[in-house]
Amino acid sequence: LGALTDISELRTLQEQYRHAQRMEAIGRLAGGVAHDFNNLLTVISGQADLVRHRLPPNDPNLRAMEAIQSAAMRAGAITQQLLAFSRKQKLQPRRIDLAAQVRGLCQTLSRSLGSGVRVETSLPLGEVPVEADPGQLDQVLLNLLVNARDAMPDGGRVAVTLRRDPPWALLEVRDEGTGIAPEVLPRIFEPFFTTKGQGKGTGLGLATVYGVVKQSGGDIKVSSQVGKGTSFVVQLPLLAEAARPAEASVAGTTAAAGRRRVLLVDDDDEIRNLLEHALQARDYDVQTAPNGAAALQKLTEQGGAADLLVTDLIMPELDGAALAQRVGETWPGMRILMITGYADDEVASAETLGRYRLLRKPFSLPQFLEQVNSALQPAEHTA
Repeated sequence: LGALTDISELRTLQEQYRHAQRMEAIGRLAGGVAHDFNNLLTVISGQADLVRHRLPPNDPNLRAMEAIQSAAMRAGAITQQLLAFSRKQKLQPRRIDLAAQVRGLCQTLSRSLGSGVRVETSLPLGEVPVEADPGQLDQVLLNLLVNARDAMPDGGRVAVTLRRDPPWALLEVRDEGTGIAPEVLPRIFEPFFTTKGQGKGTGLGLATVYGVVKQSGGDIKVSSQVGKGTSFVVQLPLLAEAARPAEASVAGTTAAAGRRRVLLVDDDDEIRNLLEHALQARDYDVQTAPNGAAALQKLTEQGGAADLLVTDLIMPELDGAALAQRVGETWPGMRILMITGYADDEVASAETLGRYRLLRKPFSLPQFLEQVNSALQPAEHTA
């Protein structure tokens, strides 16, 4: 007697389970290193910003400082992407110039795609304003460019075209590669579906692209011919053009109204020193503390003598959320700005974070100063 059992489905489920375990491990690892990594990127970007504002307008080192800042912010976006995938981060849309976003990423990636791959861009003059998460948009374009490169093993041309077609902004990535078979085309946005060989693709790239575009209120279309290439067209809602708000300058010397008092709390010495210097340059009266307990002691001794509390969210012993709650109970009039290197809201409850202004690392010093200034503005009252 003999018995045969088909275990194909069981093996598939086992592999999916092992894959899920691997992704969970990546998520835990990413969460553990994100805070420290983003602290380092904030210091790199901030110090480059300080040096940039000390240089004369025609100094050749200005471009180097700007490149350092840009690289730091893009490195931060990579961290955000890893956490976004592993923890299903919510998008953080804001108004951006899609033309500038595309131009910057294409310049960064043009050499890293391979010597035989040419990236040619055609971008309109002026701003192409859309509302989207800039880090996630970088991921969209990155995935499309990498797919185009993989479709051209012998090299070739990738054309990146952006145009306005109200009410849409249309971003096209076209390659001269092998193309996609008609029977495969309907499945290319399915998670874990890939036409690449084993070990060469996860099947998550285009699924991520599809999800980001849809969440951003847009759509993505694909057309392909075997042996002639493939075209992906991303369409995003086009915003009405308007003047962009002037960015705060670290080197500005305008005194903060009435020497506003700021208590800065962060357990990272380099971050604390950097932000203290930036605040003092804008004529704020700054006091610092290395942790929540020291901040509470300082406030108690001075009778809550601070207009704004700027605190890191994740600190040993007394974290930023607990410190903010204690401050709110004792000195309810004090404004609070939290900063964090984590990419999602698992570090504190949504209810807790909803009470306070939140700034995520890595950030530039102008972004930080703009948030401080906004936090200190008088609250609007309605009749």
